[in-house]
Amino acid sequence: MNNGKPTGKKDFSAELGEPTGMSLSRTHFKNGLPPEWVTGAKVVLKKDPTVPLGYRVLTSYPEATS
Repeated sequence: MNNGKPTGKKDFSAELGEPTGMSLSRTHFKNGLPPEWVTGAKVVLKKDPTVPLGYRVLTSYPEATS
């Protein structure tokens, strides 16, 4: 919990129109279903004043988009 303070993180989701990887939703996991190919991605940036653009990639992963 950040207690109402800014976290210095930004996240973005994108639909890329071609496979980005496999994703296992919580629902599929609970029902014993396999992962599925998805065409979206999520990227989380973290503020970092030591890099030229001010942010660095904290994480990224395949994501199902609606």
